[in-house]
Amino acid sequence: MTSWKLDSLDRGTRNHPVLAYGSDHPIFAKYAHPGNVIWVVGAYADGPPTLEAKIEIAREINTSKEYECEVSGTVGGSAFFGLNDASRPMMQLVFKSETSIWSLRDKYSTTHWQRVFGRDFQSPRRLADAGDRINGHRSLGAAPLEELEAISRRRSVFISWKHDDNKHRLRFMRALSIELAKRQFAVWWDKTALTNVDAIDEYRKQRKNELMNRLLHQGLSKSTVILALWTNNYGRRTNGNTPNWTRNEWHAKGQRSRFAITSDDIEFKREMCEPDEVFRMPHDPQPADAARLAREIAGSFRVSGQTLSRCSGEAEPRRVI
Repeated sequence: MTSWKLDSLDRGTRNHPVLAYGSDHPIFAKYAHPGNVIWVVGAYADGPPTLEAKIEIAREINTSKEYECEVSGTVGGSAFFGLNDASRPMMQLVFKSETSIWSLRDKYSTTHWQRVFGRDFQSPRRLADAGDRINGHRSLGAAPLEELEAISRRRSVFISWKHDDNKHRLRFMRALSIELAKRQFAVWWDKTALTNVDAIDEYRKQRKNELMNRLLHQGLSKSTVILALWTNNYGRRTNGNTPNWTRNEWHAKGQRSRFAITSDDIEFKREMCEPDEVFRMPHDPQPADAARLAREIAGSFRVSGQTLSRCSGEAEPRRVI
């Protein structure tokens, strides 16, 4: 999954990666035609199954192939998604082969199937047509995944943080990402942006930075919320030779909500527009604190999520929670 995502980032441009997929499985070649859709789902060891991407097939790839059948996706109809919780949609899906029709709900409970996810999806699976029946329930086709896609697009959270300030908060931040995903957010955090983020360390530093920046640019450009760890050095340049990443992320163009999380009484940052809301965390937050914070963020989004702000350089009133 990780190598596939890196390969997709390597295609196209920074703004428009070309998502491609390939397989030697006969069922893939049978249905991988322009206009059809590939839904890519990944499994994390300590988190929920996640809808990684949607690929609306544009064309078949015929040169320099690694697999028997390879296709690339359209620019407008293909996309990566942040960490989300695909547990419920996956349990609703019905799959169909040449000889059988089946669903996960007939084989496992929700708590058990996650541990054997890879075994059931080692190869591509075809979704049953809407209306097909199995054991008393009716296939919804791709509707559960389409609904999750729509939620992920309008509830996309980009986590912006200063690495040097938060090395002791990594377990908390990972737990917060998972808790937000459980509350129907798609979370873009660089430590979960790749299924196995350590794999990119094998690349040269310049190439590694380029690929990760491309991936995170996708998340930032689609985010409806920027969630920042508002630490002392947030918004400051690390050194004179690098961009001011956190300040640039906070002031990304477009209308979106800007939420800050802080353990300090920081009221103002020079040359930084004020957050719409501020949430409090302990100085040394633990994974157990993530659920409470995720509930507060979700509650605030329900109130203000449809009223998106644009940084104008002027201080505006904000709530502190």
